[in-house]
Formats: sequence, structure tokens, C-alpha cells
Amino acid sequence: MPLFQSKHQTLILQCYPSGRGFDKKPNSSELSYLLYYASTRRPKLEKVGRFLQKKNNSDIARGRTGNVPVTLDILDALMKKCPDDVNVFAENIVAVLDSVASSADLGLCQHAQPVYHTLCTTLNGELLTGDPTFVQAFVTMTKKFLKPTTPKHKANPVEWKTIALQSAASFGSSKFIQMGKGKEVLDDIVPLLISEIHKQYTEDNLLKKIASHTSEQHSLSRFNTAKSSKTVEAAESSPTPISTDELALKALKALFHTTSTSQITWCTRAVAVYLTAPNEKSDADWASAVVEMITNWVPVQLRFVVLSIMFKLLDKSGDYNRQLVLVHIIGRLLGSSVSLVGLSVLDHLRQLIEIQIYLIVHSSSANELILAYSDAIGSLATHIYYQDQIVDMVVELLIKLKEWLVKPHKKYAIVMKVLLDNIRKVLITAHEHATVQRAHVPLELFSDTFTLLAFHDNDLSDDDSFSIQRTYTDLLTKDLELEYQDRDVTSADANNLITGSSKSVINQLYEQLEKCAELPTGTNFDPLLNLLSLLTNKFGINTMVNAIPFLLEWQLTEDSAHDSAAVLRDNFGFTIVYFAAKTLQYGDILDQILSRIDYRKENGLWIISSTFPTQKSTTHPELILTKSQFERHLQENYPFRETILNTHYRYNNANTVQVSEAYEDDVHDVSMVSNSVSQTGSFANLHQPTAMFASDSNSIKSAPYSARSLMIGQLNVPKVQELRKAISGASLKVNGYGHVNGNGTAQSKQRTDARTLLQELSLSDDLEDQGSLTLRG
Repeated sequence: MPLFQSKHQTLILQCYPSGRGFDKKPNSSELSYLLYYASTRRPKLEKVGRFLQKKNNSDIARGRTGNVPVTLDILDALMKKCPDDVNVFAENIVAVLDSVASSADLGLCQHAQPVYHTLCTTLNGELLTGDPTFVQAFVTMTKKFLKPTTPKHKANPVEWKTIALQSAASFGSSKFIQMGKGKEVLDDIVPLLISEIHKQYTEDNLLKKIASHTSEQHSLSRFNTAKSSKTVEAAESSPTPISTDELALKALKALFHTTSTSQITWCTRAVAVYLTAPNEKSDADWASAVVEMITNWVPVQLRFVVLSIMFKLLDKSGDYNRQLVLVHIIGRLLGSSVSLVGLSVLDHLRQLIEIQIYLIVHSSSANELILAYSDAIGSLATHIYYQDQIVDMVVELLIKLKEWLVKPHKKYAIVMKVLLDNIRKVLITAHEHATVQRAHVPLELFSDTFTLLAFHDNDLSDDDSFSIQRTYTDLLTKDLELEYQDRDVTSADANNLITGSSKSVINQLYEQLEKCAELPTGTNFDPLLNLLSLLTNKFGINTMVNAIPFLLEWQLTEDSAHDSAAVLRDNFGFTIVYFAAKTLQYGDILDQILSRIDYRKENGLWIISSTFPTQKSTTHPELILTKSQFERHLQENYPFRETILNTHYRYNNANTVQVSEAYEDDVHDVSMVSNSVSQTGSFANLHQPTAMFASDSNSIKSAPYSARSLMIGQLNVPKVQELRKAISGASLKVNGYGHVNGNGTAQSKQRTDARTLLQELSLSDDLEDQGSLTLRG
């Protein structure tokens, strides 16, 4: 020993009690003075750290292991006393802990573990980014605590595993992972923790853990939080041993119970890679339960990060089994009770669709994985994060469906069926898990794909064509069944279904029935009957009013031989009105419809179904339902009688402008009709549908043309700024390009009505109907 010693050396040496016992502790009074000295003279901390490191190396080399716990206690006390200056002597602490871990002495390592925990919780992130040598030394030391490999470690496996699990929990509370420096350690920690959990916890046990954690979260109050935090602190300081599986859960929770996005990202990636590894024996359900559990530990506002990382690991051409487990985990997490606030629903939906279609096109043996993707897409609708979410999801799927309708690919039919199935699953999931109010998916959303009702491709087998027809028809039926439960569209002219200036969704659907009748191989009648029955049930009087013109156009006028298309059109027309009359309880009309159906059954003109309808008419069977007969049976006391009798739809397949002009003088305008006001006119005012041109193929164009809608449809609509000029008094001109411009003069003409304003605007006869002008009075 040197004759003269620095004061800090003297103070340190005085902390060591005499003797060679192992359970020695620092002398309390001397330690207190050392802590006071070090805390008031911060520049001395570096020298204190160096001296403690030097003494520890000397004690271990000479076998004085009784002094090592004293050194560890001094370092632990210094870190707690000077937490802001730990970086000054952190390198010395790491060196001491490394030498202890290398000694493979169980007692010393158990004593060193709390010191390691204190270092992890007090270490400043600045040192981790500025000193790569220190980072590597810390990682090396940590691995020695996590993976004991010497022969001495085999004697007490449970005790060594306990040290490893405690060290893993301590590392999770450090800033290493947050700073992006812990990937190498995570590769050791995650297998250690999950393998230990897998030994003791089944899927049901994990789900119970999740449920208990959720219930605790919901029941916490301010008082309970303070009380429970004290309980946890007491439990951590308690000497009662904890089982290794509980320690593993605690360590895993420490990795995810943080507000650091980067730490959640790194830990999630490590867990996902391990759970989906080819040599991992855990099944997909157990892996899904683990991911659900760790997501519950993450703060609510950051839970979406876990799922986002899972999506990033999806790969079109990745290992099949790995992708299958990963998609299963994603689907289970999306369908669980875990709320993922901030989730980018549409981005994830697009990614799932893209990979699913890729698998369909490029793989012939990925059926299970393709179905797993469909389940995941459906699960995206479990939680509603914004009002239009389900509508947006259906729109995305329909956009992709319409793209594949025109793609010349040999597997396009399979893609379409899968996409239709995806939509159906989205609707079902959204309905089954409806906990908040959301926007419903209207039938109008499917109008661009109504052609699938009459889908036929000569390159496909009849069974494949029928399959697509049936899948699509069932989808429309499911939409009506689930999305119209709380919507009232049965009242007359709901959503302008009768008097609107554009083609209604009901008429668009009826038009496709005409194409169904023209299919060379027939169609699926049972799904169509279910669809039409539900349609009339949901839309009520609107289906009747829109169906009458189709019935009058389609019905047979003689019972001689007809081609099957004409017979089917006739059958479809009577079927629609039959369902409508039955739904509306129009008994007289229903009996007249049944009379015509009976006639067709007797004369072999009813080919939809031999068993439908089961009812019989009370009157003599007849072939034709005339206008006068219809009007006679639609008595005055029937609601909406005038609405039905004054319907104003016109039918042709020629240019709309020409037809509109032909009817401009004699069309009865009911676009402003109120249901409470009786209209003048009778059923005779309704034009009988006839072929307007020689080239007419008796197809129905159901857009209404009234005097008002004709005028609006042909108007070259000016811009808003130009209308403001007109209303404010500036006169309007039409230039050579058909645009409306002001002449630059400030005239003050007052416009008191819409008619005067419209006289200032130009009507173009050679333009298509591109929009409508709404005038506010």
C-alpha cells in the first residue's frame, strides 16, 4: 500500500469491513461520507470509479471474493445517489459487472443482478450514441448474464435461469433498445422468454392473462392506481422467490410496456421473427395469443405499431409456412378485443389484397394461405375507427373487382370470386361486431358491378359462370339483409328512387335482369328470387312503381311459341310485381298477378320455378295485364296510388337527347310531386312502352325524362363564379367556345326568379347529359 493516498481512495477503503467472510456489507457511516464526498465533488466520480474497478480486479485475482459484494454495493449506492452522473463512471461499472459474470460464481452473480438493474434504469442515452466501445462492452457483459455457458452453470440451472430472466427484464427498462442498439441482445432475450413461457402457459392460460389484464385496466381508479403501484414495489422488493415462467412474463412485459415507438418496433420484430421461424414448434393459435398479450401491454395510442410491423413482415414470395403463421397472427389480432387506435385501415387492406391476388395468380398450391388472407381482410372490419370505414373498405374491394372484370387473365374468375368473398366477410364481420354507429353500405355502391348478375364467359365452363353469378347475387342479398336493417327506404320516393333525375339503383338492377334472361346457358333462379324478394321487402312501394313499366314492356302478348329470353323477361316482370304486391299487401293486384302466373304455368310459359309461387289466383287465368285492368284494381284507398299511376319512365335504347325531345311536349312532370297531394291524370296518361326506333331491341332505359329534368340535362352548366355574377346583376354571354362569361359591365338587373335567370343561360343541343343544376329559391 502506498504511503500517501488520495482522499477518495482512503474513503473507499474505509468502507470495506475487515475479515474474509462472503456476506460482508459496506460500513454504513463510511459509505455515507463517501457518498456525500462524491455527490458534492462530481469531478471525483471518475477517479472513484477507476479505483473501484482496480480494487475489484485485484480482489478477484487474489481470491478475496468477500470484498466483491462490498464493491458492488458501493457502486449501486453511488448510482442511486448521483443518477445524473452515471455516465461518468458507467464504463467502470460495466467492467466490474463483466468480471463478476465471467467468474461464474452464483452468489456473486446474484448479488450483481440488482446492480445491473440500477445501471440499466439510470444510464443516459447520450453515452449510447457517442461511445461505440462502451456499447459493445455493455452488450458483451449483458450476454454473459443472459447466456451462462460454463460447466459451473449446470449445477444450479433454475438459479442461473432466474438471473438471466431478471437481467432480461432489467435490459427491457434500459434505453438501449430505444436508441436502436439492442437488436443483438434482443435476439438472445426473445427466445429465452418465449420458450420459457411456452413451457408453462397454454393458449387458454395466455387468454386468461389477457382478460385479467384488461379487466384490471378497466377497473383502475386514482386510488387503486396508487395502491397497486405500492403493491408492485413491495412485491419487487419481497424476498419471496418468483417462478421462472412469471419472471419470463414480467421480462416480456418490460419490453413492451413503454412509450418508446422505436423500442416497440424492435421488440415486435424480434417476437414476430421468432414465432414464425421454421424451427419454432409453437402453433399459430398459441403464437397469436402471445402477440395479443404483448399488444395489450403496449399503451393504447401505440398499439397500431405492433400490427404495422407484422404487416411489414408480409412477403409475396416468402416462406409459405412462415407467411401462413404471420397472416393468422394478424387476423387473430385484428379480430380480438384489442383496440388499435390510429390503425391505417385502407393501407393495410390494400396490402392484403395485393398479396392475396399475387398468390392466386402465381401459385397453384396456396389455397390455405389465400383463405387466411380473406379472413384477415374480414377481421379488419371488427373495430370501427371512423364512420365511413366499412364503406371505404367495400369501395376498395369493388375497385379491384372492376379492374379484374376487364383483365384478360386465365385466373381472373378465381380472383373475382375471392374478392366477392372478401366483401361478404367484411359485411358480416362489421354487422356481428357493431358496437358504434357507422355509415351503412348502400346498394348503390354495387351498381357498377350489377353486370355480374348476368355474368357469362365463353372461355369458362357453365359451372364457373354460374358460380360467379351466384356468389355475386348472394353478396347483394347479404348487403340488403345486413345493411338495411335500420334504414327506412320503404316510403314512397325515398332517396328520390321514383322522381330522381338520374337512373335509380332499382332500375339499374331491373335492367340486368333483362340481360340475365338473354344468357345462353340460363341463370341461377333461386338466388335471384331471394334477392328480388328481399329487395321488395326493403324498398317497398319504390320497387312496385319502378317495376310497373318493366312489366308492361316485358309481358308476353300472345301464348304462341316464344324464345326463352322473352319468356324469362316476362317471368321476371311478374315475379317482381308479385313480391311487391305481396309485401305491400295489395290483395287485388296480387290476385291479378297470380291469375297471369297461373295462365303461364298452364301453358308452359312459366320457367322460373314450377313450385313458385305456391299461391293460386281466385280469378280465371289470363295472359295479359292491361293498363285499364291495373288501374281498375288499384282503388282510390290505396296509398301512393297517384304516384304509381303517374310514373314517368320512358324506354328505348337510342340516343337520349332524341328521345327526350320526342316526349318533351307530352311528358307529365312529377319530379316535384308530394305524396300528400293528389295529382290530376290517370293511368291512361302513362305512355305505353313501345319501340321508338327500328333498331330498338326492346331494352329499357330507365332514366326519367320530365320537362324539368330535360331542361337541366341539356343545360351547359356555368361555373359558380359566373352564376354569382348573374345573380348580382352582371349580364352573361356565351362565347364561341360555349363558356359563359361576363361582359365586364356592371349592370344592376335584379333576378327575382329562376326562370328569368335561366333565360340568360345558353342551352346546347349537341351535348351529352353531364350533370344537373340545382337552383335554390
